[in-house]
Amino acid sequence: MLTFGQELKTSEKRVEIELKDDRYNEEVIPMGKFGVVVKSYSRDGVGSKTTLHHDLYNTELELEETDPIEIDSKFPITSTFENEESIYHLAFRRKKQLLCIYHFDVKNKATKQIDIEYNGDVKIRGINYFYVVGQKAAAIAYNKKGSYFLLIDLENQTGTATPILLEDFKPRRISAFNMQYLADAQKFIVSLRIYVSKKESHAYLLPIELNGQMSAPQKISEGSEKFIKSVTVGEVGSSELVIAGAYGSSVLGPNNGIYFGKSSDGNIPNVTTYNFLDIPNYLSFLPEKTQQRIENKKERKASRGKELEANQLLVLHDLIPVDNDFLLISEAYYPTYHYETRTTY
Repeated sequence: MLTFGQELKTSEKRVEIELKDDRYNEEVIPMGKFGVVVKSYSRDGVGSKTTLHHDLYNTELELEETDPIEIDSKFPITSTFENEESIYHLAFRRKKQLLCIYHFDVKNKATKQIDIEYNGDVKIRGINYFYVVGQKAAAIAYNKKGSYFLLIDLENQTGTATPILLEDFKPRRISAFNMQYLADAQKFIVSLRIYVSKKESHAYLLPIELNGQMSAPQKISEGSEKFIKSVTVGEVGSSELVIAGAYGSSVLGPNNGIYFGKSSDGNIPNVTTYNFLDIPNYLSFLPEKTQQRIENKKERKASRGKELEANQLLVLHDLIPVDNDFLLISEAYYPTYHYETRTTY
């Protein structure tokens, strides 16, 4: 069972933080009992080195002193991961195939650079879905030929890339679109989408152990006319999974609803789908006349044996366990575009 919402008790405190003139690309990262961290960069002048800052504001929103670190501006940060006591930034220099991790220890207020010796003949084009568990870090790497599971040993400072393969499918048709770590099972779950054609695709879950060993992939049975667009996974003990996400009625089209399913003993039977327009209060943000017009159109289509669908873009967050239920939080959005012109002297 999944819960669509519940009353949350919150407290509020406000402080005005003046952004420093020499800083740019500020980002706020919540850190629980330690407060919040404002990550930013600075540069003294043209051609000078870049400095990475982590300004820590405690739970009273008081600024505590931290150590900045100089970084190579040609070594861009591609992904960030944070847990209760640390922030990790994965940096990748594509031209020279170099990896490093900037680790900010929130408790000790110090940052260090961990250079990674990358082992392998795989030429990486990009990296995403970065995750750290103890002395292991993992990410999904990709190039024109396919996707790879990148495993990094922080203690030995080494990294290896293993190709993600599925029988009967060409590697370049396999795309990883999410990765989560399950603490009870102590394994990563990588969500895969296989593009067979513009009208056919399949979704799989690939379990991977902390040592990088891959288990048999689990196919998600969407049905004949539904296509999985996103996946988020929750644990039910150490052997069962709950999955949720958005689906669409076409391979390349938008989302038309959400689905739920349960995995047991490595099998994922048909998922249960819910059209957005069947979810209570989904249209409540619209004027009453617009809501009624949509409901009338929905009834006319149903009388002809068809289904009216709403098109929606969604960002899904990880499933949150709440007693014996799971809370699914998603954000609906519409992309907007604008131009910025900057002049540097």
